[in-house]
Amino acid sequence: ALIIKPTGDWGSKIENALRKHWTDLGGTVTSSATYNTYDDYSSSIKSALLLDASEQRARDLRTVLGTDIEFTPRRRQDTDVIFLLSSNGAEARSIKPMLAFHYAGNLPVYALPTIYSGVPDERNQDLNGIHLVETPWLLGDSPGPRATLNASAAGSGNYTRLNALGADA
Repeated sequence: ALIIKPTGDWGSKIENALRKHWTDLGGTVTSSATYNTYDDYSSSIKSALLLDASEQRARDLRTVLGTDIEFTPRRRQDTDVIFLLSSNGAEARSIKPMLAFHYAGNLPVYALPTIYSGVPDERNQDLNGIHLVETPWLLGDSPGPRATLNASAAGSGNYTRLNALGADA
């Protein structure tokens, strides 16, 4: 697994818990990438996927051969899954397409439900393909539960998931 997380205590705590659980299940973590700002996304992902090493091999080969060669970078092949520990949808909407750009678009990506607010938004199409666990009240084809949750004043804001949990109870 490759773990992509934000800088700070929150990202470190989530990574440590995930890493422990993943290794307890028999998995291994090949690498982790930490980002701080929007400008860090690409360089962090590129480094974690070892694309810079692939580019260096191509430069070395050009030097040895003394000619220009056609080259497509290759990402590391020991990663089967990506865990995106993004704390909000804006980060995830920027990082997911960047994974495809850096040759990791075919890897399954799992994320926390913090990336999806439950509010339909056409920008969320950049989240397509990400696997996440969410309450049925915020997802699905049945408009009834969502309408019930939206009808109450408590159905908005940061506590939507907790209100949905209360409605289920």
